[in-house]
Formats: sequence, C-alpha cells, structure tokens
Amino acid sequence: MRYCNVEGCDNLCCVYKRKDGSRITSARCNVCNNNLKLYKITTPERALLLEAQGGKCKCCDRLISFSGKQHKSACKDNAVVDHCHTTGKIRGILCGNCNLICGRLDDDLKYVDKVKTYIKNF
Repeated sequence: MRYCNVEGCDNLCCVYKRKDGSRITSARCNVCNNNLKLYKITTPERALLLEAQGGKCKCCDRLISFSGKQHKSACKDNAVVDHCHTTGKIRGILCGNCNLICGRLDDDLKYVDKVKTYIKNF
C-alpha cells in the first residue's frame, strides 16, 4: 500500500489493474486527483478553506465536514467546494443543501428574488 504523495494528505492511493494483468499504484489519492482536476487545490488546502470558515457552511453557518464518501454532496452535514462554473474560482465551502440550492438557481440572483417572493406569499 502506498500513501498519497501530496504533502499533508494521508489517504491511500488506488491500485489499478492494467489490461495485461499487471498492477500500477497512482501517486496521488482519488480525492487529491479530483480536487486538483476540478478546483486546482489539494485535499489539505481544501481542509484549510473549511477551517478558515470555522468549520461552518459559508451560507447557513451549519457545522459541516468533508465525509470522504462519494455521492454525499447533497447531504446537509457534508462539506462541498462551491465554485463559479464560468471562472472556476472557488467561492467557499458550503453544506450540501446550500450547494444544491445555488446549483439549482444557476447562480442567477433573479431566481433568488422570485423564490423569496413565492415563499413570502404563502
């Protein structure tokens, strides 16, 4: 077994099987690979962003943490990286609920006003 070569990350690397049956171990863990590919940050840098926010969602102030499990991004207690899909710039770390809401609103403030009006009317 081999650990991720990103400084500060202690995740195990994945072992892949080649077509010829031989095995190869990646240099970085899947979490670091995904963070670097999607957000240009490492897993430890992602953790520092959340720490700088006091461990809370930047929108709703709920205590959150990175679960390390895939497909948990919509869970309210799970931390996710929120970023602008146009520029790629990281805006902050949100809970799954807030991230889902921002995504559904297409980051368009006119929808926020419409939803606010809709809820006020009931």
